Parts: sequence; structure tokens; C-alpha cells
Amino acid sequence: MAELHHGRRVCSATNTTRSGPAPARPGTTITLPFTRGLLGPMDFTPGGFLNRTAEDFKVTQPAQVVGTRARQLAETVVYFSPLLVLCDSPENYRGQPGVEFFRGLPTVWDDTVVLSADVARHVVLARRSGSRWYLAAMNGDAPLTLKVPLTFLGAGSWNLRAFADTAESAAQPEKISDTTTTVRAEETLELRLAPAGGYAAELSPR
Repeated sequence: MAELHHGRRVCSATNTTRSGPAPARPGTTITLPFTRGLLGPMDFTPGGFLNRTAEDFKVTQPAQVVGTRARQLAETVVYFSPLLVLCDSPENYRGQPGVEFFRGLPTVWDDTVVLSADVARHVVLARRSGSRWYLAAMNGDAPLTLKVPLTFLGAGSWNLRAFADTAESAAQPEKISDTTTTVRAEETLELRLAPAGGYAAELSPR
């Protein structure tokens, strides 16, 4: 197993992931899927739950992160790394809204479908592990509404558990909704992303 630091191999064997500087700003993090992500696995230590607006952000330990909690969940799917490491302290996860998304989250995938992407503006993709699909979206500094077709799903009905931005997320980035619905491949989802927002969902066949 090997990890690459700043693009440099630090031990021999299989290339599992790459690490690099950890930029905090959403304008940078939304470009990573189009830059570092093109080279293969990348280690970014996503999943921070000390969510802040850009104006309120400070450098602390454990690390604060700019953007919504839904965005941090989305990063664990958008940023592919078989050696996924979450960045926060266990104390900051315990009992917090959104932490359930991490339970059973795969780190390797059988299929990936890019549903919508615009460099430095937004990315929406779906990844499959076995019979389950994970849908994730991220945007830049501006709020964004996207319509996402579910044609990647197979036939029949699917349970969708979604973690999404709320109307309060722009000012209070830790705010997140947790809803469960039933969808089919013929449907289209409307995603409303806060500034530096996100969306993360798990879909399983009924």
C-alpha cells in the first residue's frame, strides 16, 4: 500500500491515494474533482463537522471547514480515496445530524456516473457499490438549484435517504435535513444548494 504526499510516492507498492495541501475555500475545493481528482485517488480528509461561513472561518484544532455540513458529506463521495480518512474529532461527530451518512459508506466503487459538472461551479455524480448508489453534489460560492435525472438507477422503486442543505444553511452551515423518500429512475430530483453547499444521498432498491 502507498500514499502519495503532494503527488510524491512515499513508499513502494500499490498507489492507493494521494494527499496534498488542504485548502479551505469552496472555490478551491470545487475545482479538485477536475484537477487532482483526474489523476486517480486523492486523500483530502473530508467530513468536517465544525461548519462555518467564509466570514466566520478560523484556523483551529480540530479544523473548522468552510461550507455546509451537507457539502462535507458530499466530499466523501465526490473525492475518491480507498483510504478515506475523516478530518474531525470523534467528539464532534457524536450525536450530530448527518453522521448517519458515514455508517456503511464504501470507499471503493463498482461504477461512477457524472451527471452534471461545470469547472469551479458545480459537480454532481453518482457512485455504485454493489446494489446501492450514492448521489453527491457540490457547488461554489453562489447558491445553486440543479435538476438531476435518476436514469442511472435500475428498474423498480428505490429508497432514497438524503442529507441536504436547508433554508438556514447559508447563515448556519451546520444545519442539514435528513429525509427518506421513494424514487424511480424516470424521476428528476431538484437540488437546492446553499452557498458552498452540498447534497449527499444513499439509494437502495426496495
